[in-house]
Amino acid sequence: MIKSRFSVGLYAAALLTGGMMFYAGVVHAEPGKRPLPVQSQACERIDQIQGRVPGRAQERLQAHPNCQGISVTLMHTNDSHARLEPISASGSDPEHGGVARVKTIVEQVRAEVGHDNVILVDAGDYSQGTIFWNAWKGSDAVMFINDIGYDVITLGNHEFNLGPDNLVARIEGHPVTIAGVDYATEALRAAVVATNLDLSGEPNLDRLVQPSAIIEKGGVRFGVLGLITDTTRNISSPGLNVLFLDYVQSVQAEVDRLRDQEGIRHIILLSHVNHADDLELARQLSGVDIIVSGHDHVLLGDMSQLPSWTHNRIQGEYPAVVSGRDGDNTLVVSAWEWTRVVGRLDVEFDALGRVVGWSGGPIVADLSIPEDQGLGQKVAAYRVPVDAFANVIIGSSGMFFDGNRIPGVRSQEMPLGNLVTDTMLNYVQLDGLGIEAAITNGGGIRASINQGDVSFGDALSVLPFGNSLVAMDVTGAELVAALDNGLTWSYDPVGNRVQSTGAWPQVSGMTVSYCHSTVADIQAAILPPAVCGDALLEGGVVKAVEIQGAPLSLDQTYRIVTNNFMARGGDFYASLATACNRIGNFCEDTFFLMLDAFVDEFERNSPVNRGLEGRLIAE
Repeated sequence: MIKSRFSVGLYAAALLTGGMMFYAGVVHAEPGKRPLPVQSQACERIDQIQGRVPGRAQERLQAHPNCQGISVTLMHTNDSHARLEPISASGSDPEHGGVARVKTIVEQVRAEVGHDNVILVDAGDYSQGTIFWNAWKGSDAVMFINDIGYDVITLGNHEFNLGPDNLVARIEGHPVTIAGVDYATEALRAAVVATNLDLSGEPNLDRLVQPSAIIEKGGVRFGVLGLITDTTRNISSPGLNVLFLDYVQSVQAEVDRLRDQEGIRHIILLSHVNHADDLELARQLSGVDIIVSGHDHVLLGDMSQLPSWTHNRIQGEYPAVVSGRDGDNTLVVSAWEWTRVVGRLDVEFDALGRVVGWSGGPIVADLSIPEDQGLGQKVAAYRVPVDAFANVIIGSSGMFFDGNRIPGVRSQEMPLGNLVTDTMLNYVQLDGLGIEAAITNGGGIRASINQGDVSFGDALSVLPFGNSLVAMDVTGAELVAALDNGLTWSYDPVGNRVQSTGAWPQVSGMTVSYCHSTVADIQAAILPPAVCGDALLEGGVVKAVEIQGAPLSLDQTYRIVTNNFMARGGDFYASLATACNRIGNFCEDTFFLMLDAFVDEFERNSPVNRGLEGRLIAE
């Protein structure tokens, strides 16, 4: 059905003339080459005709040789997390990734279909994850985004890790100081979109980030919007002046504006929310053709088209096809993480702007893809100041400490989690504060430690956020509530959704028994999960806790250490924020860095080892 705004007179004229006044041409390429479509202003406004056009007129509009619809190739990435360099071979995984291979893939596709028929976008979280980000604070990503030639990007939660002022400085290309030396950086050339942010309270950022961008490819205009997860206020550091708007309302309003005021009929949404929520958003929105997902690092694809080492990571078909609120197709795609793959989606639109055909999938950036030499040289140049402060050896590890996310530090007890929390507890105990236990969020543990020499850079990659240690008093009930939050991935029973896998707790000085069936359901996305019948708190999963070997009492007060992010309620640890903010209650930021405590362990006790000790027990 045509969404039309024809006047009666124009509608009659269209029928009499075969509708020719509303058609545009298609420029055909050489034999064997893909045609580059060009649409006239008239054809772009087919869907602005008033009234309802009968099926016969629709057939004329669609069949006329001068208005045959268009095709475009969308290239997309997400969650690159400062992986400028290739990922080393590990187990069955070969060496792969790196931005120089990403550029080669993009340039190969541009050469195939024509540069002007490729849209290149990123769905956020280009920040944080390797020592490049720690040194360059995000300017490293600006460099490769510019070099590869992205058209539009959106923001992920990690873009706010160092606050709005740093984000402004990186977008504008301010100098960055590394190991006491100032280095020039580039200003971002790609458009930045975030439709659900109200940035009026941050005017410097407000002028750099727009609700949408209009780009033109092959003579056709596309509207590109962006979404950032509203959990950013809890899991990053946007400050109090960045406001988050309703997803559906903000996006639909901007889509309608682009269609009604700008005549845009092709809409792409870059969504840093998560794939499952994006599927639901697609059902609730009207007029959105493509959603590029980010945030939860989802790999979509066909096993027959992907190497075997990726097969156990595939989570669905590429693309996912959803009927929008208007009944039209919406394609939902995602490109995994860490520059491992580049998504390619070839899309066909009919004359009315509806998605009618598609093909494509993720292109793996493996050793079959040569690295672009020019970008590779830039990465090497950016590496030099990083090495200057990262290569100092702080000690050694007697084992491999696995920092994998899931399964790993976000889903179970891990030796690395035990090590991190032990160092937190040991470091503050030196001050005689009487700390009994430590808790940190697995989402704050960002890398593995190899056996052998450990450098400052290795330690920094594990704990990159600059979090400080906060000593605080909590009641037993508040501590159990905190553990319930982490073990359930901040499960929200009202919304029936998981809010943060990164909330999973790693602990020291305590043992925690929890309901296996409930947590297993949550981790398998079986929602709502089974009820834990013998939980200490109603609706929780914790069955028993021992602090320094003694059973926990809900009414007793315990002194613990956590990080400053969790102490203020980050990752939905509301009970810790309540305790910290309670008048007269002890809650003190020691201003000791988690990183310093971690480094201290290697300096004092190398070679460092840890094992599994039954601190988190599934029953």
